[in-house]
Amino acid sequence: MEESGGIEAYRHRTNGLTVLLFRQTAAPVVTFMVTYGVGSRNEGAGLTGATHFLEHLMFKGTERFNRERGTSVFNVLQRVGAQVNATTWFDRTNYYALLPREHLALAVEIEADRMRGARLREEDVESERTVILNEFDRGENEPIRKLFHAVWSLAFVAHPYHHPTIGWRSDIETVTADDLR
Repeated sequence: MEESGGIEAYRHRTNGLTVLLFRQTAAPVVTFMVTYGVGSRNEGAGLTGATHFLEHLMFKGTERFNRERGTSVFNVLQRVGAQVNATTWFDRTNYYALLPREHLALAVEIEADRMRGARLREEDVESERTVILNEFDRGENEPIRKLFHAVWSLAFVAHPYHHPTIGWRSDIETVTADDLR
């Protein structure tokens, strides 16, 4: 265990998993976040936005936690008062939940299950494609986002930071479940 600035860091010797613990007792809640060192910089040509697409699909469930069974990730966690979301960036993807501390084990259980067994079905890719294209279009109508993408594209001409995290429209329109496996 290492400690710095009130944050305790625990690293698993075998798999490198690092757990950071920052104790605050002002409210009876915890934030549980899993961060993976995979982002849009890891995407190949023709697959820009794949990491962001996968982030969306992780909420479509597993064999155990899914909408058809009435146990979707969102529903199960929201029933215990959790706020749930995820983000993708150039160098990382994270999934997080803010929830009452007595339900931390549930959040860990769900996260472990979906990271081992996410269902990446073509039907879910199609339904999420519409959501992501709408998100892409909203970004195209935000001047600050357009400026951000233009600057990064010019600054990183020969680097994966060149393309936006959400990807290029042409790639979003053609990605398949097999591409994301």
